[in-house]
Amino acid sequence: MLAQEVLEEVGHAQWVFVMPKMLRPYFLHHRELLGVLAHAAWETVLELMCAAAGDEGMRPGMVAVVQTAGDLANWHPHVHALVSRGGWTQGEEWVPVAFVDEHSAELLYRHKVMRLLQDEGLLSDERAELLLSWRHTGFSVHNRVRVEPEDQPPQFVRRIAAYSNVSRGKRRKAEAENGEVGDTGVAPDSRAACAEVRDARALRRSWAQLIKRIYEVDPLVCP
Repeated sequence: MLAQEVLEEVGHAQWVFVMPKMLRPYFLHHRELLGVLAHAAWETVLELMCAAAGDEGMRPGMVAVVQTAGDLANWHPHVHALVSRGGWTQGEEWVPVAFVDEHSAELLYRHKVMRLLQDEGLLSDERAELLLSWRHTGFSVHNRVRVEPEDQPPQFVRRIAAYSNVSRGKRRKAEAENGEVGDTGVAPDSRAACAEVRDARALRRSWAQLIKRIYEVDPLVCP
């Protein structure tokens, strides 16, 4: 298992990197860029943690996966990563990093993803200026879910489940303020839209039941 064979016995945090809907189709039609997207997430973590530690040679540990589906199996490329809360110097000394500012990570990740698309000739200057004019960037980076070396898997699952509901709501609010439509935000007078929402809720219940069956812990019950 990852915890037994890869991760060191140090504190870790879950990082989630999300981009605005406007940019997601580029990665649908150019899937070779998904790996580069994960690398942009790694560079974001590396630069900010080195700055926080005051050591450019320090290296954190990170395991990342690119997920391409949203709540309703819609195209939604984003990166989930498990990152050590600190790193190792070139002399193999552990340097803890207690906090990395999410907003700074959001802005740095936005810069890297937009630069990636511009270098590939996919993102025009006009669309780039439109993105930069938004009150909310449309990007988000979250790193508040933490796991300590002594934590058991069900404890971490509960934290992720509770936090994901909160962060999903914040992203939808930001999308609405930017004129985007949320992943499940629909008009109340639309029968089809209401059915879509019910389907999304059913999927979330099924997911919770699966977690409960595997870990014998109900992620929807707050301890």
